[in-house]
Amino acid sequence: MISAIQANFDAAISSIPDGADVVFVFGEIDCREGLLVAVERAHYTDVNHGISVVVEIYVDALVKVAKERRFRVLVHPVPPVLNETRAIVKPFNATLQAAPIPALSPRPRRPDAPRSPPTCSLPVLLLFSST
Repeated sequence: MISAIQANFDAAISSIPDGADVVFVFGEIDCREGLLVAVERAHYTDVNHGISVVVEIYVDALVKVAKERRFRVLVHPVPPVLNETRAIVKPFNATLQAAPIPALSPRPRRPDAPRSPPTCSLPVLLLFSST
């Protein structure tokens, strides 16, 4: 059974044209409540373990959708706007920024370029802050 979150993601992705530049922001709800609840329920040994797992899932999903749809994926960090969540958001963003991204071929940029198997790039939008 597909989750409501997955169905919403799939619907949003289906509305974006193949080959588009797409900015993704994931992790805000995880940082606000999901990670702490998951640690309390013993899904992860601690918050850092949870962050590592969530970031790995996130990157895998981005690579998959980028390859399938030839998206140029830009990753926006979670904004550290709430004092209550900043202690989780900062290590989440640091882990995301340091995540190993598989090497992907650049996608064709010209509209008249011959159609070929989907390729993509996966740059990170450099909006990370050390403060």
